[in-house]
Amino acid sequence: MSDYKIGRGRPPKEKQFLPGQSGNPRGRPRKAPRAAVPSQLLEDFRMISQMPVPIRTADGSKMVPGVLAVMYGILKGAVEGKPTALRMYMKFLELSYQDNVDRDPILYLLDAPRNDRLRPDTSTKEGAELIKYLADRSLKPRRSRSAS
Repeated sequence: MSDYKIGRGRPPKEKQFLPGQSGNPRGRPRKAPRAAVPSQLLEDFRMISQMPVPIRTADGSKMVPGVLAVMYGILKGAVEGKPTALRMYMKFLELSYQDNVDRDPILYLLDAPRNDRLRPDTSTKEGAELIKYLADRSLKPRRSRSAS
């Protein structure tokens, strides 16, 4: 017998790896890749956008969904006069108006920019249509959410 001592970290010679041979020939199994397709990325983005984040307001700190926190930050920057924030705010405002018009074209008369100075005028066909539309829908003013 040889003087080779078998023990912890010293396997028997016949069980040792041969030179150039790995102890894990196939290697570590790869993690199943997550599909990096646009639909998956957009779904992840929507999920993350709804995660609550803290914002500071005049009423103190409160938790709101991330997308609202970003909108609040853009509005705050626009009010402070930051040009980039102002451009973003105006673009979002334009998109929100366009979304309303896409849903119902008659809403253009309500959402028109102030510089157009469009007001419902019963003497015009469009104004009469708007008045009729609003009467048919029986729109009621929103109630304030103040404590009673």
